[in-house]
Amino acid sequence: MKRKVLIAVGSASIGGAEKQIATLAKFLNNKYTCRVLFLAKGGPLEKNLSEENIEYKISNLSKFSRPLKVLIVLNLIRRIRKERYDIFYIFLPQAVLLLGTLLRIFNPEAKRIYAVRGSIFLKNDLTYRLYRRELAKADTIICNSHFLERELLSLTKMKSEKIHVIHNGLELRPAIEKIALSDFKKVIVVANFKAYKGHDLFLRAIKEIKSIKLIVTFVGNGSELEKIIKQSNEIKHHEFRFLGEVIDLTEIYKDQDFAVHPSRTEGLSNAILEATANTLPVICFKVGGNSEIISDGENGFLIEPFDEMQLKSSIFKLASDDVLRKKLSENAISSARRFSWENSANNHFRVFERD
Repeated sequence: MKRKVLIAVGSASIGGAEKQIATLAKFLNNKYTCRVLFLAKGGPLEKNLSEENIEYKISNLSKFSRPLKVLIVLNLIRRIRKERYDIFYIFLPQAVLLLGTLLRIFNPEAKRIYAVRGSIFLKNDLTYRLYRRELAKADTIICNSHFLERELLSLTKMKSEKIHVIHNGLELRPAIEKIALSDFKKVIVVANFKAYKGHDLFLRAIKEIKSIKLIVTFVGNGSELEKIIKQSNEIKHHEFRFLGEVIDLTEIYKDQDFAVHPSRTEGLSNAILEATANTLPVICFKVGGNSEIISDGENGFLIEPFDEMQLKSSIFKLASDDVLRKKLSENAISSARRFSWENSANNHFRVFERD
């Protein structure tokens, strides 16, 4: 009989970790009986799981008050125990803190693997302090960059043998046929609108570029969206497009010249990986695991955090130099080949099978 794996995460919305989970579940389901639990709410990724015949459940905890959430989760734990899972693979801080803690208490015989996808020192409030404490109690931790591994090792009582680095998987495709160059330069920014994603840094940088017109495409949703729309409306010499959530960006990437990822912090950015796989050079800050994907001057530009003048000059350089951009584009897709879903899945299998 196949071993049973439950993957738990916050929601089925389109985010870097969430998209990875939908594809990872497909690979894991070849060897295990894999199911997915969304604690907060559903979303577009439900369709992906249904197409792959992956069972999933949505708890909709975001709809309920705190006391009711506790009762619902306790009932959920009871049901999970009855289903007798062998491995729990839990993503993102809130899911680790809520579900991981209770499973450790009420279902200690199963293996608990916590996935770390972003900085564990991003915040210092009570939630994150409890989250860091719970991470130290995991059976195994999988993080997607060596940067996060170093952060985890700085935790007290964290044992190095419990931590494994598995880079994000990437669907490798043939090089896309680019649409002919135009007089305008087209830039794409793929990131949900959260304060740490750095859209404000990007807008301040391009506001000072006036000799070249940029057509900027933003992809994503989030609490900062209206604020960024308002700021972009104040910049008259560039054009801005807001597409919201998009599952498959392949056709959109064809019409872009390069990507900018101005995030203030990252684990290993799925957006950067996908851009390079679609032949786009990427400009980003030297934070988190970005340097594990982007080599400065080879497949993009790696900028000192959070140097807006350097960000401006790098954007101008890529927008104004067609020969340089072509060279970096060719290097981008070559560098993307280091990442594949087959490698990522095989690395997961090895970790799952460890005692």
